Amino acid sequence: MKRITHFLAHQSCPVVDGIVFSDATIQLFEVSATWAPRYKFEIQKAAITSIAELEAKGELYWAGCGILDNYTANERALKVVCGEGSYGNDGFIAVINLATWHTMWIAYFTSSNPFCKVSLEQDQVVAMSTYDCIWKFDLNKPANVEILCL
Repeated sequence: MKRITHFLAHQSCPVVDGIVFSDATIQLFEVSATWAPRYKFEIQKAAITSIAELEAKGELYWAGCGILDNYTANERALKVVCGEGSYGNDGFIAVINLATWHTMWIAYFTSSNPFCKVSLEQDQVVAMSTYDCIWKFDLNKPANVEILCL
């Protein structure tokens, strides 16, 4: 079973709509995107699963990830990276603990479009997609997510 712990070394992630945690659990989301006259995302928590469970079902696919932006908060020993997956309209955000260089969690969404800008504002990871949508994740509870499209 592959894990996300060393994401920066292998830069790949499970292709899911959800949050992948360092212990290999995954919070899945149901996501719908519409365009009229601008993008709008509706997102709801779905099942909790794991890398091993999806692997056992033959439903686990991995995408290569290209980093487009990063933000380092030295005082918090955190690095946040974002970018695009292998399929064009997917994007990811990863939070790395600089003390251990282990990935804490990765948000990966198949219809978000690439994330091109990322920052850490108080206890929120804030990322901008190439759809001009701002995605906000609670740093410690990333399944708490808000999306605002400009």
